[in-house]
Amino acid sequence: MKAQLEAARQAAGEAIGVFYDPRQNAEHAADLQRSHRLREEMASLMQRVEAWGRAASGADEHDRSAAEASRKNRGRLRTEPMLASGRSYA
Repeated sequence: MKAQLEAARQAAGEAIGVFYDPRQNAEHAADLQRSHRLREEMASLMQRVEAWGRAASGADEHDRSAAEASRKNRGRLRTEPMLASGRSYA
């Protein structure tokens, strides 16, 4: 759509500011508004993807930290002597 609008602008010899203003370009106003909506939707989707990626990355880091803590705890439980109460001497 962007390429079609730009081709129409160049063919008409219009200035960018005039052509891409839907209030001044009634002939292409619907296409211009649709183009703006699509651009906004694309930006919104990209923000969602970035947030999803950050959340997934954080969850992966949390999982790695939990796994590392679990490995350390398992090793500690095997090597430290335990009291009858289940507590270690350390």
